Parts: sequence; C-alpha cells; structure tokens
Amino acid sequence: MKFKLRKVVDFAYAHNLVTPEVIEDFFGGPPPFAPGEEWFDESSSLFNEWLIFEYQLSTDTNIIGDYYLKNPENLKQVELKELKAVVETQIYEWVELISKKERQWIKVYGLLTGKTYTVYDVAASVNLPDRGSYNTRLAKIGNRWYAVGCDPLVMPVTYTKRSRQLYRFKPGEKTRLSCKDTLQLMLPKGEKEQMFFTKKEIKAKQKMLGEKYQKISQKLNIKVSFTTVLEFIYNENYQTNFTDWQKDISVLGFEFDFISDNLKLFENIWNFYPHKRLGGKSPAQMYTEIYGKL
Repeated sequence: MKFKLRKVVDFAYAHNLVTPEVIEDFFGGPPPFAPGEEWFDESSSLFNEWLIFEYQLSTDTNIIGDYYLKNPENLKQVELKELKAVVETQIYEWVELISKKERQWIKVYGLLTGKTYTVYDVAASVNLPDRGSYNTRLAKIGNRWYAVGCDPLVMPVTYTKRSRQLYRFKPGEKTRLSCKDTLQLMLPKGEKEQMFFTKKEIKAKQKMLGEKYQKISQKLNIKVSFTTVLEFIYNENYQTNFTDWQKDISVLGFEFDFISDNLKLFENIWNFYPHKRLGGKSPAQMYTEIYGKL
C-alpha cells in the first residue's frame, strides 16, 4: 500500500480524540501495561487499530472514515483510492493459516465468514509459522487482500471441519469480533473461576445479575424486561445449550450488538437462573449437585 495508516492515527491524536474516557473504553480501566513491560507495545498498537477502525465518533462514523471524508492532507488520488477501499472492505476476522508462498502471500481461512483469503504480505509470509490461528484485520484493495491491522498474536490452534462450522456466522449476520477480544489474550489470567456454589451463593449471584441487567438496560433504553428474559430462559427447549439461545434471543426485541457486547452477562443469567427442562434448577445448581457438594 502507498497510503500509510499511521497518518490516520496521527490525525486522531492531533485532533484530541484520544481522551482518558476513550482509553478506559478500550482497556476497561487504566492501561494494564506500563512502558517497557511485556505486551506494552502490542497492546498500544492494538489500541491504535481499535481507535481508528472501531471507535465510533458522535457522527456515527469511525475515525478512518472521517479522515477519508475530510482528506485533511489532500492525498493523491492513488492514496485516496486505496484508503476508500480500506474503509469499505475492512473486516476483523479470526483466521487459520492454510499455506504460504514465502516473500509473496499467505492463505488463510476465515472462521467467521467461511471464506478463504490470499493475503499479500511479505513479512507475514516469512515470519508466521506454517500452522496456527489469529485475529487480523483484512481489506481488499484492487483484486488483492492485505493485512491492515497491527502484527497478529498467533495461537497454536487449528480446527477440524466440524469445529469450523461452530464459528460460522449466519448469512446477513454482522460479525462483532473486536480488537478488545484480542486484548483479552494478552491480559494476565486471574484466579481460577469458582465452579461450585451453595444455594445462598446462587441467590446472591441472581440478585447481582438482576441489578446489573437493570442498570445496563436503563442506560441503553432497552425495553425488554428482566422478567421476560427469565421467562424465555425458563421455557427454553434447545437441543444443545446457550449458543443456540444466544442467536435466537433477538425474538425478544434485542439487537444482536447488545447481546454481543454483554455476552458474559447473558451467559451468567443463563447459568444461574432456573430452566424448566432441568426441573426448575439452574445449570450452576445442577453442576454443583453432580460434581460438588451443596
């Protein structure tokens, strides 16, 4: 690419778009890594990528789109054309490495879209391993795909044909993978999550989840009552589990983005509230009764 995306990052900083609130939005609090610490450079680059591609301005556009519309540096037509292609085609994908031709391209499979991409990236074709998977931002410029995000964090994970189907988004469904998801791979893991719960602990957890849902729904003007959500969960009759319900809950009136952005909350509501098909017990209660002691 002739156009350097660093110009968009510099534009954001020069126009005071990087505020403490924006930084907290991405990191969920103060930045977790100090200069000189492991992951500081990687997390900073990831923040910059999120900033220009995912952070939404008050005008309901992202920063790279705003830069393109304003063209503050009077870019040459060849650069402007490249930038337009990036704005219109960029996608954040979880991909698995398939093959590569050294010093030319790598071929990857997108688990969310089910598409195969030939990505023209000399550095990646030399430095990436032969197997593995990672998050990456791709854009189509002309007839070729290019990586337009920061350097990937490659995981030694591959997928079977069957497991790939579990990741695939339905036609028309908007992918919501974010740089925030990649950040989680860098953060230190906390203490082991509690697995067994007393009846008293389950009641306390239910109270906390109800209060959290009410707070979020009031803030975002969500009209679906918590009682409606609990009734939906109680009467569920899916063949597998929460994954099916997650994709079907839109019948209550939720936007998919709301579910995606609050996925952990909904997972906990599913696990700590009663299901009719479990005899009026919650999955957390059933798990404790089978594998632990109340």
